[in-house]
Amino acid sequence: PSWTAQAVERREARALVAAALDRLDHPKREVFVLHELEGWSVAELEPILEVPLNTLYSRLRLARKAFAAAVRDLQQGDDR
Repeated sequence: PSWTAQAVERREARALVAAALDRLDHPKREVFVLHELEGWSVAELEPILEVPLNTLYSRLRLARKAFAAAVRDLQQGDDR
């Protein structure tokens, strides 16, 4: 693809990620973004977010599932 097509694809991908993230509640979005996008380990997040480690792992698991479902829905045109 040309550079303009690649730029459009990147812009669309960013918009899709942003829309999917908007569908997550704040606690799930927070741990998802910090871990998956910013690269923090869950253990590093525990003292920063002041949330028990097991709770963070649970939020991350639920956030991954919800994010994947949101991406799938958005790609299928479901604007819920």
